[in-house]
Amino acid sequence: MKAIEKLINKNKEGKIICVGLDTDITKIPSHLKSFTNPVMEFNKTIIENTAPYAAAFKINFAFYESDGVEGLRNI
Repeated sequence: MKAIEKLINKNKEGKIICVGLDTDITKIPSHLKSFTNPVMEFNKTIIENTAPYAAAFKINFAFYESDGVEGLRNI
């Protein structure tokens, strides 16, 4: 199934929101910063809490690319 077909199916379910994962490490809550990968934990929390409403999730690669290869590993 193509991505557009998946999106159409989600829309038919009433899910029309695309949640952006624009993860700025300086804005992650302090209780998540103790994890080995706080970016992943933050994104996981956002996804878990918005999944019932979201048609899609979009990663903003610029937040990860700024840390080079290591940043991309955190996606």
